[in-house]
Amino acid sequence: RTLLIAFKKTILFNSHKYFCLNYFIDSNSLEVPDRNAFTATEIAFAKPMYNKSLCQHFLESNSWSALYYPNKMPADMKNVQPVNQAFIKTITEYLFKGLLGEKLDQFCFKLTLNHWKKKFSNFDETAFDLNMRSKKNVSKHHPNGFQFKILARHQQEINDFEKKYNLKISS
Repeated sequence: RTLLIAFKKTILFNSHKYFCLNYFIDSNSLEVPDRNAFTATEIAFAKPMYNKSLCQHFLESNSWSALYYPNKMPADMKNVQPVNQAFIKTITEYLFKGLLGEKLDQFCFKLTLNHWKKKFSNFDETAFDLNMRSKKNVSKHHPNGFQFKILARHQQEINDFEKKYNLKISS
């Protein structure tokens, strides 16, 4: 994540248009823990672009999202680009494998987590975990609490609907 942030800030002049770095998960731990309508929407409407088998495994690992969208057709995988072993990727992975890579990863992880804890000290522990989750297998950066806002508005819409039509659709 740190290398991608450096790339985004220097080469892409901090562009947010085509290069979003707000959520990373480890390919060995693909299940997203936030089981709610917001996350289900992100999963259900994600557009797989690269590595078909990994995309399929991600969707299978998060099959719970179908509870929110039972009639949603599976993502179209026909144009998903295959994995290619680019020279720069191969060299970079070789250079950072083993102890050097682990130490650098650990350093960047601690640096980022400490920075976020200082910058977002106004978050309580629950809000920090939901919005700024930072663990070995996941990095999430949603500092504006957008998920909270959307979920609250969604619940209000359900409440209004239930009241208007005298129905109970939520649990």
